[in-house]
Amino acid sequence: DPAHALQGLSLQHPLGTDHLGRDVLSRVLHGGQRTLLQGAASTALAVMLGTALGLLAAGVPRPLADVLSSLIDAGLAWPPLLLALVVMTLLGRDPLALVLAVGLSQMPQQARVIRTAAISLNSALYLEAARSMGAGRGWMLWRHSLPNLQPILMTYAGIVFSYAILSAAALSFLGLGGQPGVPDWGIMLADGRQSFRSAPWVALSPGLAITLTIFVLNRLIDAYSHRHRPR
Repeated sequence: DPAHALQGLSLQHPLGTDHLGRDVLSRVLHGGQRTLLQGAASTALAVMLGTALGLLAAGVPRPLADVLSSLIDAGLAWPPLLLALVVMTLLGRDPLALVLAVGLSQMPQQARVIRTAAISLNSALYLEAARSMGAGRGWMLWRHSLPNLQPILMTYAGIVFSYAILSAAALSFLGLGGQPGVPDWGIMLADGRQSFRSAPWVALSPGLAITLTIFVLNRLIDAYSHRHRPR
């Protein structure tokens, strides 16, 4: 409704309208679907690949473990957002490319956490017992190490989800994450720059949505880690 562009907060438009007269609340709610789905898909990719790589680096023989650890360290040397930008440059401007870029950028951190935690379990008595009974490395990783790493895995997956939401919004803000006109929180933040002085609610609304989402995620992570803390 261009006749009501940049309208302030009202009963009809609780979060106002943007420069084209679109209802900001509706766009925040609809754009949240896209941002959260992209973050969830990126998190699933990072957790699956990072967990597999971390377990392999902790369980394979020494020469191969050193190679895998070096690969993880090389990934950690890249800032996640810069790595995501490189992947987006190679794959193009596409929602699937954004998911791959964010997921791959978060994978080294996940792999490092799982590798460190898995190595700390190598001296556990149940692993020694399984080893003495002839259990192979793969069996011990799948049957013993992975179930006992679940609290750490779930806790860090929540952290990865938070970073994935921020990275996806940042890439969309830079114009790499989606199509203009299709709402997500990053694109809405970019659109809100045009009228920030006269209509700050256009940018503040998606910004607050991101902030509240990350805050709630962190609280849930804290509650989960507290409940599963070793006693």
